Amino acid sequence: MAFKDDLKKYVDLAVDKSRLAFGKGKAAVTKFGDDSAVRIEKLQLEKKVKKETATLGRLVLEMFTEEGKKSVSASDEIIAASLRTITELKAEIAKKEDLLKKEDAAAQASSETAEKKDENS
Repeated sequence: MAFKDDLKKYVDLAVDKSRLAFGKGKAAVTKFGDDSAVRIEKLQLEKKVKKETATLGRLVLEMFTEEGKKSVSASDEIIAASLRTITELKAEIAKKEDLLKKEDAAAQASSETAEKKDENS
């Protein structure tokens, strides 16, 4: 009987460890998918900032060369609109970065909790 009880104990332990590993794997895959989507969105926003910055540079160059302006100002309507767009895009990028940091912190805390739970088992 002792052998049967020992065998049952080890099988139960193996099942518990497998369940824990599966849970960790599932969480890791979900986190990876969520992080990837946010990172892609952030990269797209960064590309938009670069494109808008290039557009702003082209507008300023045209104002100097084609329109013959001697100076430009951030209060010029076209310049102001472009600057607003860049500022809005940078704010969105900052939100994505904060989201990634929060997700990383949550994942770290979850991982530490799982490790402590695993050590106690």
